[in-house]
Amino acid sequence: MKTVKLLIALFCLFATQSAMAQEKGDINLSAGFSGMHLDNALGLAVGAEYMFAQKFGVAAGLLYSEASNTNPVRFESLLSLDFRYYFLKKGISAYAYSGYGIHQAQGLVSPFDGIRNFHSATFGAGVEYGVSENLNVYLQSKGWYNEEGSFQTFNLGVAFRLKKKK
Repeated sequence: MKTVKLLIALFCLFATQSAMAQEKGDINLSAGFSGMHLDNALGLAVGAEYMFAQKFGVAAGLLYSEASNTNPVRFESLLSLDFRYYFLKKGISAYAYSGYGIHQAQGLVSPFDGIRNFHSATFGAGVEYGVSENLNVYLQSKGWYNEEGSFQTFNLGVAFRLKKKK
């Protein structure tokens, strides 16, 4: 319950801040937590994004999670390359994206034993709230669709913007 209250407080605090202006050539580095479908496990998320136009960016991300001892799948890693389109509004930056991902899982028992790779189409959306000129808090959701089915991930973290030199 304390975690939920903290997340609500952070949301209210950051919702009043202004979003950072996007510029061509900006690079964003991000880190946070990921809620993954594996045993409702909490994982780590890191990423980088390059803005190739004011409202368009390309982002690479990596999510990693380990399961509890009761799950036949031991760990998962998700690597993705996405194209993003930003809807820039005063006080908030929202985006939609799609791309390609590789979902890797290692299992302990059949049929999940060994390491398996799944090629996935990815689709999602996110929002960012500006804390300062170079720091955002973000929340995003991504759907992964592959030959084994589909699942959803949710990420909450911070993004640091490296401004291009003028």
